[in-house]
Amino acid sequence: EFNQWIWVLREESDSLWLLLKLGFACASAFAQAGVELTLNGRDHQSLLAGASQIFETRNKRVQIAVADIRTELGQNVVLAKCPHLDIFINSNGGPPFVEFQSLSRSDIEKDLKRNMITPLTMIQKTLDSMVAKGFERIINITFVSVKMSIQG
Repeated sequence: EFNQWIWVLREESDSLWLLLKLGFACASAFAQAGVELTLNGRDHQSLLAGASQIFETRNKRVQIAVADIRTELGQNVVLAKCPHLDIFINSNGGPPFVEFQSLSRSDIEKDLKRNMITPLTMIQKTLDSMVAKGFERIINITFVSVKMSIQG
């Protein structure tokens, strides 16, 4: 039995409607199961719309944390909303759809931060409390191609 808390952390980025829908579908299913949710993202209106839709369809209130999870400040904002979570779900878009050879070092570093460093940092910050409770669940979706093939 877990404490009924979950994170659905989403990075809004270019042309990732599929991942956003995947994140929302996941959150909606957890809400239907009775889980208390905290949604995170940078777009306040999108978070409010998602929380409202979950409340309307699942009759479950949802917390939102408007913050850029890639920053230390954003991580602190998110963790303040739910300091002892049971399930951490990170849904991210992966790198942009470009030819590999055209990526600059700066592009690569930005994508490493978004897709690897940020999730690993959040896992480091949350794992101890999950382990102490004996219930640790981490799902990290980092790239849209896990769901479908893409060009580029």
